[in-house]
Amino acid sequence: DHSEHAGPMASTSETAGAPDPAATAETVQKLCPVMNYPINKAIFVEYEGKKVYFCCPGCPEQFRADPQAYLAKLPQFTN
Repeated sequence: DHSEHAGPMASTSETAGAPDPAATAETVQKLCPVMNYPINKAIFVEYEGKKVYFCCPGCPEQFRADPQAYLAKLPQFTN
């Protein structure tokens, strides 16, 4: 019986994370952190488990050289 109760509890803790998509909707990146141009979703790097999008192929190199310099511009890292 107790194992059955653990299952729903585990899924409710996962659904407790369900408001996150609403939160991430507010933290959607729209501008390249390097150039401040609209992003191209085909150009990105993963940093600390999150995707960081850029406007052109040269920007990820600059981001990788000093990620901390750009994190403040990224809504997915400022919450």
